[in-house]
Amino acid sequence: MFLYVILAVIASLCFALQFVFNKEYQKRVEATFFTSNNFQIICACMKTIMLVGIILITNKGFKFEIYSLFLALGLALIAVIISFFGMLTLKLGNVGTYSVFMMMGGMAVPFFVGILFLNENFTWLKGLAMIILAVSIILPLKDNQNQKTAEKKSKKSIFLYTLFCIAIFFLNGGNSVISKFHPLGPEWGYAISDPYNFTLLSMLFLVFYGVIMWGVVLPLQIKFNADKYKPQIQVLKNAFTADKLFIIACFAFFSLAGFIIQIICAEHLNASVLFPITSGGTILFSAFFGKVLYKEKISWLMAISLTLTLIATVIFALQ
Repeated sequence: MFLYVILAVIASLCFALQFVFNKEYQKRVEATFFTSNNFQIICACMKTIMLVGIILITNKGFKFEIYSLFLALGLALIAVIISFFGMLTLKLGNVGTYSVFMMMGGMAVPFFVGILFLNENFTWLKGLAMIILAVSIILPLKDNQNQKTAEKKSKKSIFLYTLFCIAIFFLNGGNSVISKFHPLGPEWGYAISDPYNFTLLSMLFLVFYGVIMWGVVLPLQIKFNADKYKPQIQVLKNAFTADKLFIIACFAFFSLAGFIIQIICAEHLNASVLFPITSGGTILFSAFFGKVLYKEKISWLMAISLTLTLIATVIFALQ
């Protein structure tokens, strides 16, 4: 049990490191839906290569089950939608609040799904921890509103930013729920693929999405509106420079490592324990890297929020 708690913390470290490389990529490109798509598609291709290599080296073989296939499709769809909402959200507000909502969704949604539908036990300590986490969400949101007021942003921008953050909250929560549902397949009478093949299926769907975007959608856009979309060809070429490919490869490695570790932990830890630990740890590690690597300022509201997150994460880890 304790071993898998440690592994969950390692997974959260991997997820935080992927945010670091995502930020490095964003510093080198213009933030548009097209550049976001390029990033995700190239990343999916790299993860696919890594996974195929792991499966071949370990002689696990390729095993694709129907139950795993549908869940992998769900993960791929959520990834695409999160990418779209993420770009819209980051244009309206700061990264800190966005990442808190994303990670908190990964905690809260599977927590309640585990309690309500998977017969996981509810304790007063878990309830207290969730209340603490709820407060930690509200604080950075309030901080973001104060910043928007200072920057004289419109009420519409604040409303849309809040709306998109809520969407991200539930989308990432759905991502965590699918990750938990997959290892439960045998209990419900469904054969499942191992974590490597399951992740590979999800990546293959994203690669297919990339083929459609680059091979069908973009050519059609250029055909019917060349002046607007033809410059995107150069944007696509710029995505394949050595420095950007290295950054995406690092992102892919840590993202893949964190996801596989989380899937393995899901076989041994309750959803109401695992996902609060990984999400809370990701928030804390992300704040640490932001402060150390990018000298990001942490307001007193965000500091309180991070402290509450740490307390709640420790409580869940002790369950």
